[in-house]
Amino acid sequence: KAGEEAARKNAGGGGGGGHGNYFVNELDNGGFEVVWKGQNCFISYNARGRSTSVSPGCNDKQIRRSDEIARDRTR
Repeated sequence: KAGEEAARKNAGGGGGGGHGNYFVNELDNGGFEVVWKGQNCFISYNARGRSTSVSPGCNDKQIRRSDEIARDRTR
């Protein structure tokens, strides 16, 4: 739970800064998506933080950062 709260705070804070234009969308199945605002990129993760799908609009940097976000949420 603490990790989830920290991830939400990081997503909110990152959204306000120039370097982290993303938010985390909670899914009904316990998973979540990292959505990059205005960049046609979203990456879905299962409840364990494993990537299940990547939209074609994502670049390598967004994928790496999203994986870090997922790791932080599932610790």
